Amino acid sequence: MAAERGRNPLTAFYPDVRARMVELTPQDWPEMTRAVEQHITQFDFPTSVLLPLATCAAAGGAPEQAVGAAAALGFVLLGIRWLDDAADRDRPDGLWATLGPARSNLFGATALALAYKALARDGAAPRQASESMASHFVAMAKGQDSDIAGGVRSFDSYWALMSGKAGAAFAMACGLGAICAKAGPATVALLERFGRHLGVLLQILDDLEGCFRPTGTSDIEQGKVTLPVVYALNLEHERQSELAALVEDGALPRHAARVVDILEAAGAREYCVWAAIEERKRALAVLRNLPRLDGENASAGRDALASFLELPFEDLPELSLPATPDRR
Repeated sequence: MAAERGRNPLTAFYPDVRARMVELTPQDWPEMTRAVEQHITQFDFPTSVLLPLATCAAAGGAPEQAVGAAAALGFVLLGIRWLDDAADRDRPDGLWATLGPARSNLFGATALALAYKALARDGAAPRQASESMASHFVAMAKGQDSDIAGGVRSFDSYWALMSGKAGAAFAMACGLGAICAKAGPATVALLERFGRHLGVLLQILDDLEGCFRPTGTSDIEQGKVTLPVVYALNLEHERQSELAALVEDGALPRHAARVVDILEAAGAREYCVWAAIEERKRALAVLRNLPRLDGENASAGRDALASFLELPFEDLPELSLPATPDRR
């Protein structure tokens, strides 16, 4: 059951996860039901919903044991998306554009509540799964708060933000599957570490896209100080003080094109690609340290986890650029 490059062998479980989520959504709240159904199609829903299935299999269980955990993760992903959309209002196709920010916040909070309902209804997800989800939620909220509050300028602070904001979310997703497989603490910790590296990798690529290849309003146009800007702020180059002044004055949105030019000249694009590749290497090292279990499920789980490290790079033209910056 080997995976082709970038192809996840567990996508056949999408209908099961979707059906579980629809089943758990309040049927007497038609607007909520429609919102869930519209956002969990196979084409609109992130592949990361399959992470608990993959880690459950890789840890020695059957993917079916983690369908409830995958449904819980699906609700978490919906909740975060809807809450982020209400806060940022940068995606014209977001739920906030249809229902307004206030209702988008309400729907987001409800989705998070349904995540716990998904775990509570699933006999394969022990109490440990709910406790893990709660502790990772706190880490995610702390990272998100740092992002919203702003003021993060150093590498160490920004790495901590990414590790909390995205890293904790994916660590939670991977840990849930291992817990459903009743894996030992060491295996759960390893798979959580894999998830943390995957989450940071995806956040790096999100920052790259948000600055250099935005699909809507760019991060710079929103005044966000993300990894490319942090890199250029901390690297000695001839326009470092110019960028620092723009950041200090809150002038990024007014001079977005100028800022992009500074970032390009400083090599921020290449740095982000290099940093993402480094996180991929760390995640692969974790996979190599996993116990090598026999059986088709374990093989499919490992293949699926490997595919998560291939997919983000498939449409990345920057990979042809030299990626040898001198930091981190």
